[in-house]
Amino acid sequence: MAAHGLCSAHLKQAMAGRELTPVRVNRDIHARDAEGRKECATCRQWCEVGEYRLSQKAGDGLTSNCRKCSRAYTIQRKYGISPARYDEMLAEQGEQCAICRCVPVPNRRGITLVVDHDHSCCPGDRSCNSCVRALICVSCNIALGAAGDDVDRLNSMIGYLKDHRE
Repeated sequence: MAAHGLCSAHLKQAMAGRELTPVRVNRDIHARDAEGRKECATCRQWCEVGEYRLSQKAGDGLTSNCRKCSRAYTIQRKYGISPARYDEMLAEQGEQCAICRCVPVPNRRGITLVVDHDHSCCPGDRSCNSCVRALICVSCNIALGAAGDDVDRLNSMIGYLKDHRE
């Protein structure tokens, strides 16, 4: 305990003249509700155990955040896109791939379309947000990556396929 009988986090709040609010909620990581569900640390929803990824680091073997919250965090961190913006983009595209127009079935992680960005602006797997192009299916993402986002190479591949069509 810090001075005045407050922990350091609450002392900071008091010194700033703010109302004392809970800093964090300490939960038993093994806690489950009557249906065996676990509470997500982010959205505070009780989710089925299958909605969590496995984690060797966690005491109960599961991540503290549900897959939906983990995915939202990852998209925000990697691409600077909020879950609301992702949903807007998805709706603008008719919930289909911006390239092949397929309506993909969610994979085992619940992902349907991935965020595509211009790698010439931001090499690697993170983006500055200004170079985000669209949402595309995993197959199209792999194809673009294999071609190195090179338009000439992609045109050559199209020509090759046309030349060898039966």
